[in-house]
Amino acid sequence: MHYQQDAISNYIYSGEYHQKYNQIQVYRQPNQRMQPEQQQQMELQQLKQKNIEQEALIQYYVYEDFQNLINLIYSYQAVKKHFKNHPGHPAIILSKNKIKLQLNISNSIHSDLYQTNKNSQDQTILKVQKQNVKSIIKKMGNDIQMNDLDKESQAYLEQYIKYSLGDYVELKQFELEKTNWDYNFNQGVLDKVLPQISYVDEQIRSLRQRKCYNIPTAQQIKLKAKEYERLTESKLLINYPQNSYNYRSPQRQDNQKFSQENAKQQFKQFTNISQSLIFSSGSRTQKQQQY
Repeated sequence: MHYQQDAISNYIYSGEYHQKYNQIQVYRQPNQRMQPEQQQQMELQQLKQKNIEQEALIQYYVYEDFQNLINLIYSYQAVKKHFKNHPGHPAIILSKNKIKLQLNISNSIHSDLYQTNKNSQDQTILKVQKQNVKSIIKKMGNDIQMNDLDKESQAYLEQYIKYSLGDYVELKQFELEKTNWDYNFNQGVLDKVLPQISYVDEQIRSLRQRKCYNIPTAQQIKLKAKEYERLTESKLLINYPQNSYNYRSPQRQDNQKFSQENAKQQFKQFTNISQSLIFSSGSRTQKQQQY
């Protein structure tokens, strides 16, 4: 035992031991320096990915919200055209209220975007997207082929610019017009709305994974809105055929518009086939939803 201890002691104090010890220390020092550097690089990469994801989410909320509004505006024009001889038809009021409700939703969305994206980078991204939407609206107004919105519809877009696309967004809620009929709960409408909410949630989850949103052009936005308009027209023709009482010229007692029971039934019918528009994302996959 004494001999073994002497052998170990002799090795520890030998030059060979010190040489190997120094080699180990030389190896350890770079690795110890690399760990903080690798950690920093990893954190920077994670931050970069988070910023890319946030940019995609901002773009999604801005453009999908605008698409929803423009869809409803084109739909409203189809409703007004369909009931041009009956400007007081409850369907027109309901369609107009949907635009106002969407303006309220847009204002809330942009107010939230303003409040939750306080750092300079996110604020810059948000401003750029808002400016691009303004440019799209201007292009739709100046392009002869695209300029098919009436003055009332253009006024809604001006309100949208004023209350949602400014650098600073204050809460603004438009009051809905009153109608003579009450909105009734309809389970069928609810069954359509809930899957659409799930669809939006799925889009956001997918967007977080892809970290990329394809910004639509003015032409693409217009095409989707026109599809929505055509869908509205087809539903109106089904539910309000042109040979129905709705299209009789109001004369004598007809000046009271429609009989109370007939108008009330029509309003319920129109409500049931139109509620889900508010939750539309403007996607082609939603073309099967009812107006």
